[in-house]
Amino acid sequence: MSIIGNPSRGAYSRFVQLMRVGLPIIAAGIVLLVITWPQFENKSPRFKLSISDVDTDKAVGQKIINPRYTGTDSKHRPYTITAKSAYRTHDKPQTVKLTSIKAKLVGENGAWLALSAEAGIYDRNLEFLDLKNGVNLIYNNEYEIHTQTARIELLKGRVVGSDFVTGHGPAGTLEASGFEILENEQHISFTGKSELVLFRNKAKISSDFK
Repeated sequence: MSIIGNPSRGAYSRFVQLMRVGLPIIAAGIVLLVITWPQFENKSPRFKLSISDVDTDKAVGQKIINPRYTGTDSKHRPYTITAKSAYRTHDKPQTVKLTSIKAKLVGENGAWLALSAEAGIYDRNLEFLDLKNGVNLIYNNEYEIHTQTARIELLKGRVVGSDFVTGHGPAGTLEASGFEILENEQHISFTGKSELVLFRNKAKISSDFK
């Protein structure tokens, strides 16, 4: 009587070897998807995020290198935010910490406002960007404002700060206790105790950002 081998045993062995290699790869892919998916959640078509790299070794959570946020406010005016890095902490998953931030808001008439700061926190639920550690504002390459903190309300196109402000432009120099750029106004308002020094034959500092 001849003995015929069982072909199913060889197939089973090959299946086990395949799973030993394939399962870790599949698991790694699922972990990466779970980590990065919240960054791509988009509750509004006005906002999107692009990234160049992800680093999971040097931050509390995952760290995104060179993120770029783009969107529009409630009046469809575009804004862009870039940073050197971005990462979330476990205690506040709705916020993203950013470093070396640059932001640009464009008005309906083509006027633009550029802001930069060493650090900031972006709240994805409220769509607020809080800038800190030195904030610089430049309006149309004409006026410069320097302060320590500022908040950008992205949906409203509103920028406000309550720290001491210094600035200069073609008309003169100024100091103030704070500032505010409102969506329904066409100028920058300086709040609190303010001092304005005008250059001779120059009009007062104003802007048509709206």
